[in-house]
Amino acid sequence: MEHGKDGSAEIVVFGLLAKHTGKGIGGYALTLAVSTAWQAQIAADAEPRLTTKRIWLLTSSLDHPRALSNYLHRGFSVFHKEIRENVAGKILSTPKREVSL
Repeated sequence: MEHGKDGSAEIVVFGLLAKHTGKGIGGYALTLAVSTAWQAQIAADAEPRLTTKRIWLLTSSLDHPRALSNYLHRGFSVFHKEIRENVAGKILSTPKREVSL
């Protein structure tokens, strides 16, 4: 998790090994990550310390098919979408999504 001076917290890496998917672990783990982010005090260069105001992460269509629904069920919403194409014009990832609380 990375904390910004603006009160944002980014979940930089989140995922499960394939053998652990479909067991409800992802929802529980995301709930713990979000809870930790909300409770974190962000150390800014100057006092007072900031509290978390926004939590966000990036996901894409290359992630597990249920990843986006997990984020949405935990209160995230899609904030930004983009389509990336390679030089030959083929879609590499559609869409890249930024989701935030």
